[in-house]
Amino acid sequence: MSICFAFDNEHSQDGAGAQVFRIIGVFCLARHYKIGFVNRDILTLDSNPGDNMDSHQKELELIADLGKFLNLDSYSCKLHHEEKVLPDHLFFRLQIFFLMWLRFRQLLNLVKGTHEVYTVQNPYKLTLKKPNVYKYFRDTRPLQNNKKLHDKFDVQLHIRRAYVSNSRFQNRFSPTEWYREILSPITTLLKANHIPYEITVHTDVSHPNADWKPSFSTATSDYFKNNDVKFNEDSTISLGYEDFSETLGDLGNINVVTGISVLEAWEMMQHADLLIIGKSTFSFVPGLLNQRGTIISPVGFLEGPRTWTFLNEPPKMTTMLVKTILDKWTGSSNK
Repeated sequence: MSICFAFDNEHSQDGAGAQVFRIIGVFCLARHYKIGFVNRDILTLDSNPGDNMDSHQKELELIADLGKFLNLDSYSCKLHHEEKVLPDHLFFRLQIFFLMWLRFRQLLNLVKGTHEVYTVQNPYKLTLKKPNVYKYFRDTRPLQNNKKLHDKFDVQLHIRRAYVSNSRFQNRFSPTEWYREILSPITTLLKANHIPYEITVHTDVSHPNADWKPSFSTATSDYFKNNDVKFNEDSTISLGYEDFSETLGDLGNINVVTGISVLEAWEMMQHADLLIIGKSTFSFVPGLLNQRGTIISPVGFLEGPRTWTFLNEPPKMTTMLVKTILDKWTGSSNK
């Protein structure tokens, strides 16, 4: 290809979910604009509570596993390219100008017989108004058949509480009551129809009074401090905690999961019949891959595909919405 996009792995300093999300975004934009894609592996990862990435060896192993999960090398252009950085022009926010620039660069390279690769650190400015481009990544996965995977209605939630609260990272906080108000009418209908169900809560702290010694870049450290996250004298952070078996226990059949690998959690969430994501790329990624279930996302974080359901606080759970969620599951073919 005369022009390609690539993930700017040399300057990306973030956790596993954020970097995988960016790689997916760059890949999908390349497919959408019918240009090439150059695959670039993640070079380094910031740690997060509960990810068990407490050594450099585990970091390297996770990076390798994430590369296998993405599995994009076969889509990578192998030509020699002149390296450039995608300009961050204001006029790029208008698609017509971005497309004009893109086609001009393509034509110029064809005339000159050259090839350019533009590195993109964060593609979200370009995917923001085109959230359905994420389908291109899902299209790289084997299609799931229409047969129900579970005898029970499988609900998966992602709730962050380690350093996200009403006072810390407020823009990433979704109150427990938001999840409850979504689930309460659903579980009521499930019980009324004698449909077995299980609710799995993915969270980032397994016990109260936990301290976490992060391993991340200076930029991320500054980001934490700017969001009122206090570091202890020993460079640890005192983590928040919520016992969801208590605070959501009245909904029934609650299973709290923490401390498993990123990929194990993603495997569980991408097969959920109902996935309620948090304000985090950690659950956004498996939401993109979930081909059968209903995805509910909080309003005001990342703009996901139009097929998702976006709910404010408090959520408006209409009778029609609850019925649609369950009909999607009961309507799956058992053939």
